[in-house]
Amino acid sequence: MADKVVSEIKAAGGDAVANYDSVATREGADGLIWSALNKFGKLDVVVNNAGILRDKTLLNMGEQDFRPGDRCPPAGHFLVTQAAGRMFKVQAKGGRIVNTTSLSGLLGNFGQGNYAAAKGGIYSLTRTPRWSSSGWA
Repeated sequence: MADKVVSEIKAAGGDAVANYDSVATREGADGLIWSALNKFGKLDVVVNNAGILRDKTLLNMGEQDFRPGDRCPPAGHFLVTQAAGRMFKVQAKGGRIVNTTSLSGLLGNFGQGNYAAAKGGIYSLTRTPRWSSSGWA
């Protein structure tokens, strides 16, 4: 899928690079940032859009159904934001982080307790300042 999106961006006159690392690990998050740096020489913006949806009612949900949402979002959003924030600090030119979440994270949705918990965590992470008056902290 990543290769398809890169092809579409290039066909429209843009430039892009695919990365296949898992954002659910520190190594994957760092690899994602390094792919962008190797291709473009700098980092301006990061869009965190990863998610795992495994619908089941609460009483039918096993621990393994709940944990996948805990590993990717919000952990993936945290790891990528942290890796990007470190690069923004080194570059000393600022940057932007865009986190996507879901209304399910704010209001809940039947059969999505695991997804709602993960997406609610992303909302909270996004609302928490990541920088001080002197820059990224």
